Parts: sequence; structure tokens; C-alpha cells
Amino acid sequence: MNILCFSDLHLDVATARRLAARALAGNFGLLVSAGDLGLDGVHDRDLYDMLAKPGVPVLAVPGNHDGDDAYEQMIQAAGWKSIDRIVYRCGEYVFVGHGIRTNPDDMAQEEARFRDFADSVEDVPAERLVLVSHLPPLGTLAARDRRLIDQGSTALAEWILRRQPVAAICGHVHLREPVIERLGVTWVVNAGPFGLPLHLPS
Repeated sequence: MNILCFSDLHLDVATARRLAARALAGNFGLLVSAGDLGLDGVHDRDLYDMLAKPGVPVLAVPGNHDGDDAYEQMIQAAGWKSIDRIVYRCGEYVFVGHGIRTNPDDMAQEEARFRDFADSVEDVPAERLVLVSHLPPLGTLAARDRRLIDQGSTALAEWILRRQPVAAICGHVHLREPVIERLGVTWVVNAGPFGLPLHLPS
């Protein structure tokens, strides 16, 4: 399965247009959004419609800039699938989503929220498990901002190292080129607005 990952467009319709063209030309079976497509709860319908045009299914979790009601309306209107705190089966893989609904400065609340949700996917085989999270895992390049401050989640890092899913697709830190790296055997992907392909073996 070929996936095009992206996040943190923040109302940038031109970037959405480039991603849509890439999705159309690249033989992708799935698009995955790791959140922050809006800005402080404001959204542009054209951005969502643009990414729906290739006719490729889109899985999405919200980021801290997306808000609640308007984001959910955009997702539904564009025909995307929201997987926030949802276990979603797609082909041979199981996608689990963890978005942010609060200020990420309240990290303790987010850590507890993730640990509570993670208990529900203990029976999913690791070799078929894919995490989609707005927050990146602590201690990775994907979590370091331009000041080299680690913006990652301890709970996510601990869970990834323990469960070792196939991939962890994240966002939130996006002021640099896309990053793909390993945490144990797990591929950690922070594509940002540039987008990054990920191949999941059959």
C-alpha cells in the first residue's frame, strides 16, 4: 500500500493543490493527514475539496489549530474519514488515530488521553498496526522544532517502543523538510505540508 502523508497546511490551498496533483500522479492508495489543516479553528473548504479531487481515500486526525465543529464539518463534507480515537481497518492494515483537541501545552492531559486510548488496540498485531498522531514521539528528529526543542510526546514514544507498529505518522513540528526515521523498527514519518510517500508492504 502506497500512502501520501501530510500535515500542517494551515489554510494553504496552493500547497493542497500540489499535494492533490501528486496524489493523482503517484499511484497512492491512501492519503493520511496528521492535522492542523486550519488555523485557530478557521478552515477553507477549498483545501479539503482539493485533496478529495484525486478520488483517493483520506484518513485524518485533528491538530491543535483545527478546533472541533468546523473541522468535523469540513471532513464530512469532503468525504474524508476522521479516525481520531478510532481503530480503522484499511486493507491489510489497522490505523489508529490520535488527534489533539486541547492546547498542546497541556501535555499531561494529552499523555493521559493517549494512554487511555492505546489500551484499546493491544490485540492488534504490530506488523499490521499504523499510528496516525498529530503529536510526534519524544526523542525523535520528527519532534524537534527549528530551535531544536523537543515538542514530542513521552507516552507516544513509550508506546511505539513497546508495541513497535509498522509506522507512526505525525505532524505538529513542521518548520523544516519532511522527516522519516526509525524508532526501534517503527518508521516515524513527519511529512509536514510538503508531503512524503510511505510504502507499507503487502
